[in-house]
Amino acid sequence: MINTFSFTDKFRLSFVSGGEPFYDFRTLIDIIDFFSLFFKNHKKELKIWICTNGTLINEEQIRQLDFYNIQIGISQDGEKGIHDRCRVNKNGQGTYDIIRNNVADIINKEDLSQRIRKVWGSAVITAKGEGFLATLLEHKRLGFTNSQLRLVQISKENSLAFHYSDLNKIYEWIDELFQFIEDELINGKFEITGMLLNENDYMGKILRRLILHKNYIKRCQAGRLHRSFTPEGDIYPCDSFIGIEQFKLGNVLTGENKVFINKSVLERENCKNCWIRFVCGGDCYYNSFCCNNDPFVPDNIFCCVMEYTVKTALYMLNNVKKQNKSIIQELSRIQEVRDNLLYS
Repeated sequence: MINTFSFTDKFRLSFVSGGEPFYDFRTLIDIIDFFSLFFKNHKKELKIWICTNGTLINEEQIRQLDFYNIQIGISQDGEKGIHDRCRVNKNGQGTYDIIRNNVADIINKEDLSQRIRKVWGSAVITAKGEGFLATLLEHKRLGFTNSQLRLVQISKENSLAFHYSDLNKIYEWIDELFQFIEDELINGKFEITGMLLNENDYMGKILRRLILHKNYIKRCQAGRLHRSFTPEGDIYPCDSFIGIEQFKLGNVLTGENKVFINKSVLERENCKNCWIRFVCGGDCYYNSFCCNNDPFVPDNIFCCVMEYTVKTALYMLNNVKKQNKSIIQELSRIQEVRDNLLYS
């Protein structure tokens, strides 16, 4: 991996899916310790990010992770009823209360570093959910510093999937969110808005790109600057594709290393003439595959949602600039700093 990415001195190691990382915490620490020493010996900078369901966290574990300067994200889908519908333990019981208490334990321990106390909330918004704003406000109430809200990526046959009949509901959620953001920014604040301004959030990344006036020609760096590995050493373009044999790129033990063709919006037939292509960057390859059995043919529902999001965000930012231009300039400055720090 060091040789493959020899052009950079900065790496991020993420434990994001395929199983709960805290389930075998001793092994997790062994892996972290190995990679920390490995990158140090190669004079490379390594940042580690762990996504967890938040149910197995205890104080001793958090202190060990803090020693390695690790940041964590916790899967949390909103208010108790919504979250407990999908996020249950092995006994079928909802995990909302466990997560709430564990988050509070982390953020209230003042002797921990600021990095580990800045916990991310990661929510999956489904057709049976409560929308973007309600979930974001719940994350704020629980104490999360950053939030990433994603529409569910799942087969259309699943009851949680979105269909064309759900578009008006999604549009209402978008209107509600951006009206809240507009009001907050006009009043010279961005406490809630700032939680969303990252490249992982569906709505936040669009708003962020418009504020920064930056073009994005690819959805992500899957298979290029980003790769995912299984415990057996199998390589995939991203964690979502793990287990789907046709997307297996090789194995670190055998040395096999195939290429995932990461197409830009100029190469994706449905994207190349779209007016929002350089803001959107295209549909998630995995979501496209789930919906159309082709990673490069976007989900039409996603396209409708992104187009409505960009249009609404443009109107909102224009209104804010008319009444409080300085707040947009301040947000732009902060995001530029975060980019330079590899913070987004």
